[in-house]
Amino acid sequence: MRKFRTWNVCFRCLKIVVNAAAFRRFDLMRTAKQHMPNLDLSALIEEARNAAGVNTRTPAGFDAPTRITPETLQRFGQLALDQPVANLASFFDANGRLRRVPPSREAITYADVKPLEIARATSRCAAAGAHLLLREEAIAPKANNGIPVFQREVSAFSLVEPARLVPSADGASIPATVGMPIKTASVDWSDQDTAQIHAIRFEISRAQLRKYRDEGNLTAIITASILAGVGQMADAVLLRALAAANLANFTIGAAAAAGLSHTALRGLVGTAGAGATIADDGGLRAARVLAELTDATESTFVGAWANAAVLLDRSVSVVAERAGSVMDGGMVLTVLGSAVALVPDQSKFWKVAA
Repeated sequence: MRKFRTWNVCFRCLKIVVNAAAFRRFDLMRTAKQHMPNLDLSALIEEARNAAGVNTRTPAGFDAPTRITPETLQRFGQLALDQPVANLASFFDANGRLRRVPPSREAITYADVKPLEIARATSRCAAAGAHLLLREEAIAPKANNGIPVFQREVSAFSLVEPARLVPSADGASIPATVGMPIKTASVDWSDQDTAQIHAIRFEISRAQLRKYRDEGNLTAIITASILAGVGQMADAVLLRALAAANLANFTIGAAAAAGLSHTALRGLVGTAGAGATIADDGGLRAARVLAELTDATESTFVGAWANAAVLLDRSVSVVAERAGSVMDGGMVLTVLGSAVALVPDQSKFWKVAA
């Protein structure tokens, strides 16, 4: 029997002084965040369009500003993956997959969609059985009589392996001695190289901005694209990790030796199409294992995907700024996300030769 667990571990030691009042404010901020709506992309774009680039100060009694300081034209927002997003229901089908062309724009849509469910629905690795998880909130360190503390955030994904009991004759010694029947892959978020940043930039012309904003679809189209892209980002992260691993070529005997059932195996065929065939029933096969196509890798892999996970960061950052001069009227949206692959047992995965 396999069990999957994730956790955050907090380590405390001498570093910085934090008082109790600061922690009360922190708790209030966390509580307020749980009741806040998700990113208002329309308001973010409007703020960026109206950004002056300078901050002026005009004291009382003066007609003109006495201090002018430059400020960024960029405006920043966070699209939380653990909070629902409203008015996107028409952009996804009943299974959570993105509609390439929405059938129509409904007059009123109040249905919320859950970002993590959309990511899972668009991820080929998740469809094969991999787990898409969200990075949990860090455990807040607690001040104790003014003792200085700092925290270290660690996330992990574990597999509990079944005990392999072997025959033992009466009076004979136990023939096999093994360690703990658990395998864990962990990530330390204090390491800046832990999760690679994935980014895309949307350039929206003035005509496109006017057209889609007037139709009421501008922010919905961009948000739906981002949520579907999170699932593809998860695929790229996991398949890149498998491509970097020294995996053996797939054989049925190797899968049997790993203790896997045939129904647990799934294949993902990359852009090179290595080992891919079409069966008589019209289904795709990789080394005669049920498979699906993916554009996230060139290679072909077969494995028990439930033995792997992708840990997504809690939110996707969105940066809005004007494109060109004020007269151009266009917008540039930069989207930044991150994720990390957790594969405790690489022996459950294989590559497929051409």
